[in-house]
Amino acid sequence: MERKVLGRLFESHILNTVKNNQNSVLVISSSFKSTANDLNMILSEKYGKIGLITLAVPAEVVLANLEKSGIDPKKFVIMECSGGKSKSAIKGNVIHTSRDLDSMTKAVDKMLKSDVDLVILDSISMVLMYNEEIDTIRFIHQVVNSVRKKKTKALYLITKDDMQRKTMKDLELFTDAIIRI
Repeated sequence: MERKVLGRLFESHILNTVKNNQNSVLVISSSFKSTANDLNMILSEKYGKIGLITLAVPAEVVLANLEKSGIDPKKFVIMECSGGKSKSAIKGNVIHTSRDLDSMTKAVDKMLKSDVDLVILDSISMVLMYNEEIDTIRFIHQVVNSVRKKKTKALYLITKDDMQRKTMKDLELFTDAIIRI
């Protein structure tokens, strides 16, 4: 499948940064969100099992988009964070959990136990929509620490619109790299 938005230079830059750093932040424009499949495609070519945390798109839609793009959905563990206060449940390669940060933290730990090579959080901006900024930073810090303990890698997406926030300054303190495209 042809990659529409990501140029080869950006692909190479993203891949090298993720390869050489344990926890990376990818700063994207709002319009880039439509190219999530491009990002999934380039990363799925380099990593065995990917954990994808989604707050906006239902897991069924994510899996259908992966298949439509020719990406093997079995390479992904999807953590779908929806509204409500339900307990997390695992169905196949999908972890369902609520959007509250305690449930999300527990679900991330379950995802990491499934031996993923890379975790993608789509996106910090969505976490900020549902939670206070300080709580979001604490959550991301917990995920960063869990990823470090598991000795895997993570890529956290955030939109440029949220770069003005104190959040970016905090992220720069405890993540390894910031990629701006």
